Amino acid sequence: MLVVQQDLTALGYYTGPIDGIAGDETRAALAKFQSDAGIEADGEFGPITDAAIVPVLQADEDYVTGVQEELTDLDFYSGPIDGDYGNGTRRAVEKLQTSCDLEETGELDITTRLCLAGLL
Repeated sequence: MLVVQQDLTALGYYTGPIDGIAGDETRAALAKFQSDAGIEADGEFGPITDAAIVPVLQADEDYVTGVQEELTDLDFYSGPIDGDYGNGTRRAVEKLQTSCDLEETGELDITTRLCLAGLL
Protein backbone atom coordinates (compact mmCIF):
# COMPACT_ATOMS: atom_id res chain seq x y z
CA MET A 1 0.00 0.00 0.00
CA LEU A 2 3.02 2.30 0.39
CA VAL A 3 3.46 2.61 -3.38
CA VAL A 4 -0.25 3.26 -3.88
CA GLN A 5 -0.16 6.00 -1.24
CA GLN A 6 2.90 7.52 -2.94
CA ASP A 7 1.14 7.41 -6.31
CA LEU A 8 -2.02 9.00 -4.94
CA THR A 9 0.08 11.68 -3.23
CA ALA A 10 1.91 12.44 -6.47
CA LEU A 11 -1.43 12.84 -8.24
CA GLY A 12 -2.86 15.08 -5.50
CA TYR A 13 -5.43 12.64 -4.13
CA TYR A 14 -3.80 11.72 -0.82
CA THR A 15 -2.29 13.95 1.86
CA GLY A 16 -2.04 11.49 4.73
CA PRO A 17 0.97 9.62 6.05
CA ILE A 18 2.82 7.23 3.75
CA ASP A 19 2.56 4.33 6.16
CA GLY A 20 1.32 1.42 4.07
CA ILE A 21 -1.94 1.22 6.00
CA ALA A 22 -5.13 1.16 3.94
CA GLY A 23 -7.01 3.33 6.42
CA ASP A 24 -9.91 5.69 5.93
CA GLU A 25 -7.80 8.43 4.29
CA THR A 26 -6.26 6.01 1.81
CA ARG A 27 -9.62 4.47 0.93
CA ALA A 28 -11.17 7.93 0.49
CA ALA A 29 -8.32 8.98 -1.81
CA LEU A 30 -8.71 5.80 -3.82
CA ALA A 31 -12.47 6.33 -4.08
CA LYS A 32 -11.95 9.92 -5.28
CA PHE A 33 -9.45 8.77 -7.91
CA GLN A 34 -11.77 5.96 -8.99
CA SER A 35 -14.71 8.34 -9.27
CA ASP A 36 -12.65 10.79 -11.35
CA ALA A 37 -11.48 7.89 -13.54
CA GLY A 38 -15.05 6.73 -14.12
CA ILE A 39 -14.67 3.35 -12.45
CA GLU A 40 -16.44 1.85 -9.46
CA ALA A 41 -15.49 3.98 -6.46
CA ASP A 42 -15.14 1.27 -3.82
CA GLY A 43 -11.94 2.62 -2.25
CA GLU A 44 -10.12 -0.67 -2.87
CA PHE A 45 -6.99 -1.02 -4.98
CA GLY A 46 -7.10 -3.79 -7.56
CA PRO A 47 -6.43 -4.52 -11.23
CA ILE A 48 -9.13 -2.17 -12.55
CA THR A 49 -7.83 0.73 -10.47
CA ASP A 50 -4.26 -0.07 -11.47
CA ALA A 51 -5.24 -0.11 -15.15
CA ALA A 52 -6.82 3.33 -14.65
CA ILE A 53 -3.92 4.84 -12.71
CA VAL A 54 -1.08 3.73 -15.02
CA PRO A 55 -1.85 6.13 -17.90
CA VAL A 56 -2.45 8.97 -15.45
CA LEU A 57 0.95 8.40 -13.81
CA GLN A 58 2.68 8.09 -17.17
CA ALA A 59 1.12 11.38 -18.30
CA ASP A 60 2.13 13.26 -15.14
CA GLU A 61 5.31 15.16 -15.97
CA ASP A 62 6.49 15.50 -12.36
CA TYR A 63 5.87 11.81 -11.66
CA VAL A 64 7.70 10.73 -14.82
CA THR A 65 10.61 13.05 -13.98
CA GLY A 66 10.95 11.26 -10.64
CA VAL A 67 10.83 7.86 -12.33
CA GLN A 68 13.45 8.95 -14.84
CA GLU A 69 15.71 10.09 -12.01
CA GLU A 70 15.25 6.77 -10.20
CA LEU A 71 15.90 4.79 -13.39
CA THR A 72 19.03 6.88 -14.00
CA ASP A 73 20.27 6.15 -10.47
CA LEU A 74 19.79 2.44 -11.21
CA ASP A 75 21.64 2.73 -14.57
CA PHE A 76 18.58 1.76 -16.60
CA TYR A 77 18.09 5.21 -18.16
CA SER A 78 20.54 7.64 -19.70
CA GLY A 79 18.20 9.97 -21.55
CA PRO A 80 17.02 13.43 -20.69
CA ILE A 81 15.20 14.01 -17.39
CA ASP A 82 12.31 15.78 -19.06
CA GLY A 83 9.11 14.23 -17.69
CA ASP A 84 8.20 12.74 -21.08
CA TYR A 85 7.20 9.08 -21.01
CA GLY A 86 8.66 8.47 -24.43
CA ASN A 87 10.47 5.57 -26.04
CA GLY A 88 13.65 5.99 -24.00
CA THR A 89 11.78 5.92 -20.71
CA ARG A 90 9.68 2.98 -21.91
CA ARG A 91 12.86 1.03 -22.83
CA ALA A 92 14.34 1.82 -19.42
CA VAL A 93 11.19 0.53 -17.73
CA GLU A 94 11.50 -2.66 -19.80
CA LYS A 95 15.07 -3.07 -18.51
CA LEU A 96 13.78 -2.59 -14.98
CA GLN A 97 11.08 -5.19 -15.59
CA THR A 98 13.67 -7.65 -16.91
CA SER A 99 15.77 -7.14 -13.77
CA CYS A 100 12.74 -8.08 -11.66
CA ASP A 101 11.69 -11.04 -13.84
CA LEU A 102 8.52 -9.24 -14.94
CA GLU A 103 6.90 -9.22 -18.35
CA GLU A 104 8.49 -6.48 -20.47
CA THR A 105 5.55 -4.19 -21.19
CA GLY A 106 7.21 -0.82 -20.68
CA GLU A 107 4.18 0.19 -18.57
CA LEU A 108 4.34 1.36 -14.96
CA ASP A 109 1.87 -1.17 -13.59
CA ILE A 110 1.78 -1.94 -9.87
CA THR A 111 4.26 -4.82 -10.07
CA THR A 112 6.72 -2.58 -11.91
CA ARG A 113 6.21 0.25 -9.42
CA LEU A 114 6.79 -2.22 -6.56
CA CYS A 115 9.92 -3.51 -8.30
CA LEU A 116 11.26 0.04 -8.66
CA ALA A 117 10.51 0.82 -5.01
CA GLY A 118 12.26 -2.37 -3.94
CA LEU A 119 15.43 -1.54 -5.86
CA LEU A 120 15.82 1.95 -4.41
